[in-house]
Amino acid sequence: MLLNLRVRPGVFEKVASAFFNQPDRINYTNEKATKTWLLVLLVLLLLGGGYAYREFNRKAASIKDEPAVVNTSTTKILEDFSKDLQSANAQYLGKVLQLNGTIEKVETDKKGFVTIVLGDTASSSSVRCSMDSTQASGASGLAASTLVTIKGICTGYSPDELGLGADLVLNRCIVVTK
Repeated sequence: MLLNLRVRPGVFEKVASAFFNQPDRINYTNEKATKTWLLVLLVLLLLGGGYAYREFNRKAASIKDEPAVVNTSTTKILEDFSKDLQSANAQYLGKVLQLNGTIEKVETDKKGFVTIVLGDTASSSSVRCSMDSTQASGASGLAASTLVTIKGICTGYSPDELGLGADLVLNRCIVVTK
C-alpha cells in the first residue's frame, strides 16, 4: 500500500515562516548568552593557541649549570655496565654524567649534528656523546686522541652480544674541558 499524504494548502508556508521569519520572537537574553559563550570560546582558543606556540618554540635547557651526579672515566663506566647492567642502569640512566676520556673520533652527520666517540683504542666499546646543538660548532674542532671531559645525560647502553663492541649513549652533551 502506498501512503497517501495530503497536506492542506498553506501548511508548508506556515511552517517555513515559523522557522525562518521570526524577527518578533527573538529572545534577547538568549542572544546575550550566545555572545558570552562565543567570547569565552574565543578567549580559550587564544590562550590555547598561545600555549601551543610557546611549547612548539621551546628550547631544551642547557645542562651547563646542572651538577653532575657522577664524575668518572669512560673505561670505569663501561666496565660498570658490562659487569652488571641492571645496577648500572639504576645508578646512571637518566642522570647527568661527567666523563673523562680520550676522543676516538668526531662524527658530523648531514644535518650538522656532532657526535664525539670516547673510548680506548684497545677496546671495541665506546661512549657516544651526541652534542647539544648550541655546542656543535666548538665540538667539531676537536681532534682524535685528545683527552677531554664531557658532561651529558645518560640515555642508554647497547650491550655487546656479537663481540663488536658495546656503546653507552649520552645526549645533550657539552665539552667541559679540552
